[in-house]
Amino acid sequence: MGDENRPRTDYIELRGSDEQPRQWDKDTRTVLTEQLKHRRRVLTALTRGYPFDGPNRLCSPGPHYHLPFHSEYPTRVYMSTSQPEPITVYSDYVCPFCYLGSESLSRYQESRDEELTINWQPFDLRSGKRNPDGSIDHSVDDGKDDDYYAQAKESVRRLQEKYDLDMELDLAIDVDSFSAQIASYYVAEHYPYETWLDFDGAIFEALWQEGRDIGDEDVLADLAEDVGVDPEEIKSALDDETLREQIEAEWTAAQQHGITGVPTFAYDGYAARGAVPPEHLERLVDGVE
Repeated sequence: MGDENRPRTDYIELRGSDEQPRQWDKDTRTVLTEQLKHRRRVLTALTRGYPFDGPNRLCSPGPHYHLPFHSEYPTRVYMSTSQPEPITVYSDYVCPFCYLGSESLSRYQESRDEELTINWQPFDLRSGKRNPDGSIDHSVDDGKDDDYYAQAKESVRRLQEKYDLDMELDLAIDVDSFSAQIASYYVAEHYPYETWLDFDGAIFEALWQEGRDIGDEDVLADLAEDVGVDPEEIKSALDDETLREQIEAEWTAAQQHGITGVPTFAYDGYAARGAVPPEHLERLVDGVE
């Protein structure tokens, strides 16, 4: 959509036909093809040198760029009253830039005549640092030092001012989002799209505006009840090992797709990473300058 209006000079071709299909069978994701490995190297090379790009998974304010992006993975089917082509959003609730990016997406949505459905895809920023009890092991070296966090806080404050948002936290390094992602995934699969959308926003606001622990079962049950979801269903979902495995499979699929940082917005074969402003999302979706 609108491809003819997108300048191509900085785009890198990431398309291919031999990508692993997205499904729950983990055996289909055991081996990364050379093409997928190449895709990740391309993304790493493209983003090298930006202050928030490290060797591992990133919560990123930017850079603001667009990439050709292709997926043969089917999008999750939501029970929505309208079915426009969805925008795929990779995000993790513990990333402040994902929260700020969701605000940018909301503002872009307000400028549209037709609602743009969100196809949410989970992402794990705590990989390798999560203890069995859900606590975070800060002794694990993830390539993020004090300078990284200082710059991250400064970027959060800058975007807060831009969007005129009050935030209780600027970073949430001690919070794990695994349970929140399970709960969100369950709601997306079993309730109408509009209910999931409310729940998604409630999780973000609970953490970033109220400072609540979204890894806590009771917090998630309360948030669910507020949007019309049975809290007992959420508690059951959090104990469902099959559902946990499905979330882990989604994380693996994101990695195999070359997603190295969040938020990442993808639409019609193109993607942009970071808390990009509404006008960048408009360019991504509509192809306008």
